[in-house]
Amino acid sequence: MESSQESGKLYMVIGWVSMVISLLFIPVLFGAIAVIMGYLYRSYDEKHGTILMIAGVAGAILGFLIGASVGY
Repeated sequence: MESSQESGKLYMVIGWVSMVISLLFIPVLFGAIAVIMGYLYRSYDEKHGTILMIAGVAGAILGFLIGASVGY
């Protein structure tokens, strides 16, 4: 039971860290990782997992837009 809670926390932490990284580096890859971790975390906390999935998509889009604006 305890390892199950630890893996849930691990999904959450990796998801949020990936979302933040997606704003700076390779937004499609790290945004996708955040969405996957949010999906996996939904089995522990459905609401927070859904929020993490939405944040992953938003991070990927914003990271792409930031990269495109800096590139020009």
